[in-house]
Amino acid sequence: QLLARIQHPVEGITIVPLRKSPRAQASIYLIDVPASVRAPHRVSELYYFQRYNFTTMEMKHYQIADLFGRRAVPDLTVSMARTAGTNDPLGHFTVNVTIANTGRAVAKFVTAICQVVQGSFKVFESGMWHKSEGDLSCQFQTRVDNVIYPDIPTSTGRIEFAPIEPRQPNPVLLRVSVYAEGMSGKTFNFNVDLNAA
Repeated sequence: QLLARIQHPVEGITIVPLRKSPRAQASIYLIDVPASVRAPHRVSELYYFQRYNFTTMEMKHYQIADLFGRRAVPDLTVSMARTAGTNDPLGHFTVNVTIANTGRAVAKFVTAICQVVQGSFKVFESGMWHKSEGDLSCQFQTRVDNVIYPDIPTSTGRIEFAPIEPRQPNPVLLRVSVYAEGMSGKTFNFNVDLNAA
């Protein structure tokens, strides 16, 4: 009865009755309600309520709108791994960049920007990334017919950096900012150890 009255139903609710003995009539129920991706919910009422400690208060319009806005959106994360490159003896270094979607919706119109924050390096070769700002940064974009699905990491290919000056501070700091439709932009920093093999 309880589950049937909740609009929209909350998935994954667990109800466990506790009794002193198997034959006891009286019970206490433990109800585990997981975080819902379909919030807000209401129970056969016109209004939405929220709990503050031991009281319940009617939600304001902006609070309800905020919860509806959090439902199914992408959430992109970026990882980076250094790889061996043919120009490493010349002081170059190469990285592979992977974008993963940990959200609950496909990520459309993904844009990522990679730039050197510390260290005198420029983009030498970028494959699927397009050089910009005089080779000091590069940008990756998915096409209209490409999306990044939840739980399927997407490799964006390799980026090779070449030194502008012979002596470099170590480590080099790279910054990747990532954006997608329906998602606030996020920034990730990566230290690249030039002495690592």
